Amino acid sequence: MPRRLAGGVVVWRRPALRPLPDRTGGGGGAQDHRAGRLARGGAVARRGEGGGAARRAAGFRRHPVGSQRAEQHRRDEAARAGRDVLSVHPDGRGARIGQAEPLWRGSAARLSLARARHARRRAGNAGEQRRRCGGGGRGGGVFRRRAPCGLRARGRHRALCWRAGVGPAAVHPALCASVRDGGGRVGVLHRLGVARADVDPVGQGRLSGGGGAARAGGGCAGDPGAGGEDRLRGGLVGIFRPSAGRRLGRCVVSPRSAVGRSERRFHRDRQLHAARRLARRRRPSRLRGRLDPRAVLSAGQYRGRRGVRLVLRQRRRPRDRAAQRRSPITDGAHGEHWVFRYKDIRSWWRQPHHDRPGGVRAAAPTAWIPQSKPIWFTEIGCPAVDKGANQPNVFLDAKSSEDAAPYFSTRARDEHMQRRFLQAALGYWRDPARNPVSPIYGGPMVETARSFVWTWDLRPWPDFPQRLNVWADGDNHALGHWITGRLGAAGLAEVVAEICAEAGLRAIDVSLLHATVDGYAQESVQSARQALQPLMLAYGFDAVESGGVVRFAPRGGAPVAALALSDMAARDDADGAAGPLTVTRGPAAETPQAVRVGFVRADSAYEAAAVEAQAEEGAPRRVDAADLGIAMASDAAQRVADRWLAEGALAGEEATFALPPSYLALEPGDVVRLPGALGAQAWRIERIVDAGRRAVSARRVAQRLHRPSTAPRRRVAPPPLPLRAPVEIVTLDLPALGGDPAPTRLHVAAFARPWPGAVAVHRATGPDSFAFETLIERPATVGVLVDDLPAAAPHRWMGGGRLRVRLFGGALASREAASVLRGANTAAVEAAPGVWEVLQFREAELAAPGEYRLDGLLRGQAGTEAFIAAPTPAGARFVLLDGAPGRLEAAADEIGLATRYRIGPAHLPLGDAAFVEMTATPAAVGLRPYAPAHLTATRDGAGGFALRWTRRTRQGGDVWGVAEAPLAEESERYRVRVTQAGVVARSFETTAPSARYDAAMRAEDALVGQFGVSVAQVSAAFGPGPETRIIING
Repeated sequence: MPRRLAGGVVVWRRPALRPLPDRTGGGGGAQDHRAGRLARGGAVARRGEGGGAARRAAGFRRHPVGSQRAEQHRRDEAARAGRDVLSVHPDGRGARIGQAEPLWRGSAARLSLARARHARRRAGNAGEQRRRCGGGGRGGGVFRRRAPCGLRARGRHRALCWRAGVGPAAVHPALCASVRDGGGRVGVLHRLGVARADVDPVGQGRLSGGGGAARAGGGCAGDPGAGGEDRLRGGLVGIFRPSAGRRLGRCVVSPRSAVGRSERRFHRDRQLHAARRLARRRRPSRLRGRLDPRAVLSAGQYRGRRGVRLVLRQRRRPRDRAAQRRSPITDGAHGEHWVFRYKDIRSWWRQPHHDRPGGVRAAAPTAWIPQSKPIWFTEIGCPAVDKGANQPNVFLDAKSSEDAAPYFSTRARDEHMQRRFLQAALGYWRDPARNPVSPIYGGPMVETARSFVWTWDLRPWPDFPQRLNVWADGDNHALGHWITGRLGAAGLAEVVAEICAEAGLRAIDVSLLHATVDGYAQESVQSARQALQPLMLAYGFDAVESGGVVRFAPRGGAPVAALALSDMAARDDADGAAGPLTVTRGPAAETPQAVRVGFVRADSAYEAAAVEAQAEEGAPRRVDAADLGIAMASDAAQRVADRWLAEGALAGEEATFALPPSYLALEPGDVVRLPGALGAQAWRIERIVDAGRRAVSARRVAQRLHRPSTAPRRRVAPPPLPLRAPVEIVTLDLPALGGDPAPTRLHVAAFARPWPGAVAVHRATGPDSFAFETLIERPATVGVLVDDLPAAAPHRWMGGGRLRVRLFGGALASREAASVLRGANTAAVEAAPGVWEVLQFREAELAAPGEYRLDGLLRGQAGTEAFIAAPTPAGARFVLLDGAPGRLEAAADEIGLATRYRIGPAHLPLGDAAFVEMTATPAAVGLRPYAPAHLTATRDGAGGFALRWTRRTRQGGDVWGVAEAPLAEESERYRVRVTQAGVVARSFETTAPSARYDAAMRAEDALVGQFGVSVAQVSAAFGPGPETRIIING
């Protein structure tokens, strides 16, 4: 019976195998490099150890594994032995189970077992490796040179596996993983735009196998040939990026399947490293610079390019890649070229699929029906790195198996490359001419609405990637595939074109502007020149008119010509020139020693910021500054400042010379090389005057200043995480305290833990508009009563610890009696909803954490003695009036009208969720008169009563040394009411602090026995205030 070993190798177990006679002789061996290490009868032979005799003693053959002679020898021996064993094809393309082919064998080990042990060592996890296909994942095998399936390891996009007894299949490499969704569909992930395909719903419409159910984007679709237990259901089989001339297999491995740590090291192909070394030594000029991938991808990614019609030759791949040489992909046997063209999606979708077991094409096609299912692109992405489209599946991450820079990349950050790649990949299939329509389901081949970009991160930006203490992969964001934080940017070319269009300038060329703009604000009406100047400074480009077209080109381009002195024309003596070339340097005073650049921080909360670059230590003599109004990262702004300073130093040198008319092709903005004392140097032409000869003026430039920076990104420490809590608001309509000149004000107390810094109060001026009202600088001391507050008499000290308060925040302290009488330790207690008693306390003792016991109380202060006659229940709110509560202005005509307010952290916008909205109705309690004092009733001889009292005032009443308290009202008025059993018998007003209730009034009111008299002062603005009441026994 066959047995599956780690690494997916299938062998046939036999009780014993006789040693083969040694007929080869000679020394040395070339076969051990394929398995790396072969165990023979307890001995181990490694490459370079011993010699031919040692290898022969261990039972090794001389012939290289896969050679024609070795294969024929093995077949002859197998024919005599008559055993079923594992065979390696002569061309190294795969393995198969056949009759009469003995294994390389010894006393205790076979070739397949050695390979299996080698696979376990490389994978580091036998259980994980069992889930993989026979050739291994991501590399097409588990061996450093060539896998049993014959494929070389070539990064993540090579995973064809030839399994024992498994025939070929002609299905597109898109099918790299499967998930059953109940409708017969198979979901697929592929980085390069290959698709999700759908299984014809024959059978169960799914892929399954010994490796378990494959997940979308990872795992193996199954092993249909191991022990007869695995089956490929639904009639759909596939390959994944085979090379030209390779055999095809059924087992499909996802490019994102999991690998062990030890196996990841294997995925680095030696030829890939050779290609990088070769590219560094001899890089073609056409691969340098910044490329716009839209034209490249649109023309070549899906038609007529690598993987569609051409492929790099296997053995000369590094050199061919550097020289851009490709070989055609053909199928000479059957003319099905699309079988091997792993990007020829259109042909794969249109054609029937035939298996090729044993290399023989099956006459009957598979269950796949051409054009029967649409294709989904479920993972399209590109790293934001220089030339990322050259190899969009790799990225720089030391912890990843795909840790590599794209071919010919300088490793500089390039978000424009990522943006253009996505535009090209997503826009290509939107063209109906490129996206055929299926006659079966009536839809396009590629459903563009089902194209998904890799990757959008749900972690909040910019906290990710800035908070490395929270997310360890934050450093990978700068050059990675993330579109988080980049999707809202605009192309520099589009921004410049829009500004020119608004100015009516249509004849422009912006094709050379390769950058992205995170944001740009024009704060005033500006001309097109004024609007473009900040962009030209930040991104280093110039505007030149050529042939009636304004051409925008970046600085730092390669020189278009190298001029010698002999190429220059003679100048007139009137020019005062001593030779054909004159170089002058401007005065040092005109060269800035420091520059300051203002910008908007795009990597934070879009606050205004500035960076500075200084040429030398000490105070600079001249500082140039510019406020760009452009949103950018802090390190990008610093590079702008550094480049501006360096350009200012170089711009002080000016070269003047003349050229003959034969140099008519040169235009302003072109860079040329001029001879100098230190060799040829680059100069940018600033001005050309044509008058028979061409008088040219040029400035020094340095190309290095305009190259993309490869330095690590300077990370600005993010602000501490704001631990926001909702702001609790308490509005208090209190009497005038301390001679408040605006008695109509409302008091508002705010509290939050943690405190956001300052709380802004905005007042509604319309249905959706608010105006700033006041700022609360510090939190109020707010709490609740722990126990009921009993009724009490006013204007006297109360002892016995009768009040316990639990505070939400803040603290209370004891004060001396004199300080309390001067207004210290004043608090407000809500005696009833919207009704506040003002009290004071002398002593505050901490009884428990956050809980205080108050003693030495003065109840009913500031004219609130009317509210202490009844107990105040526990849970009533307590607010310390220490100046922390803010005050809201209310005009006289707003008294009694409800007003809306929005209150929240001052540093946040008004629409932030941290703001709370409330409605307050001012009652102008500050205008409420105090109740009169010392009310007395004196009986006269006629049976009447003389009533007298003392007037109190809400302003200036504590001033000693005056005969009478000042009157705080427009006129002195009092209301006197006579009541009995709660019924008002008589009510009248008086303008003096006295009144008479005579016997005639009493007889008219029919009062007999006990009755009451109440007196209240009347305010023209507020009305009657609280009453003072006495009981008279008649």
